[in-house]
Parts: sequence; C-alpha cells; structure tokens
Amino acid sequence: MKWNKREKLLLLVSILLLVVLVSKSLFYDGYVPQTKEEELAIAKVHEVLKDSSMIKNKVVGMKKISEETKQEQKIELGYMVTLRKYLLGIIPVGESRVLV
Repeated sequence: MKWNKREKLLLLVSILLLVVLVSKSLFYDGYVPQTKEEELAIAKVHEVLKDSSMIKNKVVGMKKISEETKQEQKIELGYMVTLRKYLLGIIPVGESRVLV
C-alpha cells in the first residue's frame, strides 16, 4: 500500500495529538493538595470511590464550599472535589463532582 503525502501528514498529526493527550493525562492533570484538610478530603473520596481495572479516577480540582451550604447539606469537610475518569489511566472519559 502506497501512502500519498496528505495521508502521511494526517498520520503524523494524529500520532502527535495522541502523544500530547497522553502527556497531559499523565503529567499535567491532577491536583496537588495545599493543606492537610485537602489531603484528608482526597483520601475520603478515594475510599468511597474504588477504581476499576479499566477506569481510574483522578482528582483534578478542589473548591471550598460556603459554611451555609456545608450546614444545609450536612457535609463533613466542606469541599467540592472534581474527579476525572480515565480509561486505562490515559484517555479522559468523564468528569464528576463529589461533596465531601
């Protein structure tokens, strides 16, 4: 099979975009906790939500919620944790938010 110039270019661009996606998923995404309370919230989320063999959950964001909302919803730590689900730990397939 002989490939023309355009097909080679499209293949090269596809491979480059795949490398960028994998790099982003492995190195850039992810949240680094700033306080011990945030570490506790992340640990609590990972306790409740177990990863499967194909789908991995990664914390990508965290936001402190107001005291009023915390009391109304009866939330223990007062954080909204943003989780991103990854297929095989690389390909993002969904995002969810959990109140902790």
